Formats: sequence, structure tokens, C-alpha cells
Amino acid sequence: MDRLDISAGPTTVSDAVGDATSVLLTGPTRDHRVTTEGVSFLSSPEPAANHVHWVTTLRSPEDAVRTWTDQVATAPASLTVVGVGERRSAAEPPTAGRFDEPAYSTAHVESPSALTTLGLRLTDGLTSTVAGRDRLWFESLSTLLQFVPSADAFRFLHALSARLTGAGAAGWFHLDPALHDPRLLHTFLSVCDARVSVDVDAEELVVRRR
Repeated sequence: MDRLDISAGPTTVSDAVGDATSVLLTGPTRDHRVTTEGVSFLSSPEPAANHVHWVTTLRSPEDAVRTWTDQVATAPASLTVVGVGERRSAAEPPTAGRFDEPAYSTAHVESPSALTTLGLRLTDGLTSTVAGRDRLWFESLSTLLQFVPSADAFRFLHALSARLTGAGAAGWFHLDPALHDPRLLHTFLSVCDARVSVDVDAEELVVRRR
């Protein structure tokens, strides 16, 4: 296990995770450190070459784009934001003038329980022929678990992880450990290559590789 101070930054975290293609990012829902690490994954190692897929149950597509522009100074090769569940309004207008407008598209899946539709929406959008350039960030599995049985959510994650690996893509998935039984957390970890934990109280990240 590698224990990392959060101030070391996303490059250190990426190095510790290495070639893991499926990572469970655990931490409090809406914690800015969780969002920062998710965006750091989406933008590494070269944001301009990445095809970014941001799946969110927590924010509007406009807010996702604004979060990207606030954190990353470079446009990705393409950016797709998939909203799941309730349609959300932007908290504020996207930041202007940070970079040229990216190839930006949106999609929406009305119900978090429509797992087949959601899975097809996510995997059909994988476009890169270069391994690791399609990068998917899913926030949050904890929201999904409010609408579907844990067994269904596990099968969804298992199938999606396998499709990402088969396509040469990588995915990070958020789960709030405070909301779930520890046994469920370990079950979900069984299909991931690594775990990045945001500590609730300490200013550090913990990276574990299988």
C-alpha cells in the first residue's frame, strides 16, 4: 500500500495507480478533493489527447464543463457529459475564455435504474484507438445504489469495467463509504484494480493496488 499526502498532487496519485484500468475512488459525496481527483484522472497524462466521458448523478452538464475549465487549462480531444436521473440546472454559467471550446456533447438517461440503457450509452461512446485515451469518470455509484439493488449495481460495474478494459479504456468510479456497509465496499473493490481513498479527516490520499 502506498500512502500519499494529498498535497503531492494528482501526478503522484496517477503514478501510484499506474496502469490500473478500473479504480474505485472512495470519499465523501461532493467533497472537493473527490472531484479534484476525478478530474485529474480524466485529464492525465495529456488532456488534449484524451476522450473524456463524465457520468454524473450529482451535477448538471454545464457545471461539469465549468469544473473542468476551472481545473484544467487545456481542452480534451472530446468531452461527453452523461447526466443520470433528475435533470439539474447549472449552478452558474461556465467559465469563459480559459481555452477553445472543446468537442462537447451531452446525453441523458432518465432513470438511474435503467442500467442496460446506461451501459450502452457509456460503452457506445468509446472512440479512441489508442489505449488509455478514453477515460470515464462515474459520479456516483452511491447515488445509483439508492435506485437499484446492490447485486444489480455490482453486475453493472463488473460488465462496464470489462467493456472498458476490452476497449483499452480506463474508468474511475466514486463510492461514499460512509453510506454503505463495509461488505458492499469490499464486493465492489473485487472488480477494480485499485482503490484511491480520500480520508474524511486527514489531508492525505491512500492508494491501494490489487
